[in-house]
Amino acid sequence: MAKKVVFSDQSIIQNRERGIVNRVKIMHFISRIVKVNLLKTLLIMFRFSRNQISSFIIGWNTIVRVKKTAVISVCPEGRLTIGMNEVNGKKTIVLLDHYANFHISGKVSVFNGCKLSVGENATLSIGDNTYINESSRITAVERITIGDSCAISWDVTIIDSDMHSIIEDSKPKIHTAPISIGNKVWIGANVLILKGVTIGENVVIAAGTLVNRDIPDNSLVMGNPMKIVKSSIQWEL
Repeated sequence: MAKKVVFSDQSIIQNRERGIVNRVKIMHFISRIVKVNLLKTLLIMFRFSRNQISSFIIGWNTIVRVKKTAVISVCPEGRLTIGMNEVNGKKTIVLLDHYANFHISGKVSVFNGCKLSVGENATLSIGDNTYINESSRITAVERITIGDSCAISWDVTIIDSDMHSIIEDSKPKIHTAPISIGNKVWIGANVLILKGVTIGENVVIAAGTLVNRDIPDNSLVMGNPMKIVKSSIQWEL
């Protein structure tokens, strides 16, 4: 004779809760997959990191143009997420010229509407747990290095070159110099960072600041011209 199984009210409630949690997880997974351009993600992954299954996540509204001699490298267990939070239909653009190097040292997110451009023989390096918010632009003609745990707000411009020739002694010359941004730097909205600048660690750059000279560690800076308004600060990501 088969035994009668009796479920308590508590076990029924727990089963229902598990079912709800599982459905939410599935819906979240599907919604994320729908936003991912699987073909583009797989093509980039196959070209640059065949042994790292989840090294790239590329959104639908994203343009990635990489010359044959360019390289995108992602460290073990790192991930580059591009254009996954679509807002107002803005495209996210990544351009790598001949022999360009784009290095990711951990988990990095590039939000909607950004443009990353790495010129011929140039290098762009971004550290772990760093994100670049909407509509920001980074242009590397020589070298731009961004450290770990950096928060880059919207409409930020970082550029290591004047881009056009300046005539000196009747000889045209394009002034280019590398930019180095340390770990844990908070860059506010509409900040402009120009060539040749070294920014220390644990720095806060207020919105609208023009950065055209070096910033020491643990500083709060603001303004145009830029001024150091506080030293020995701390901030949380």
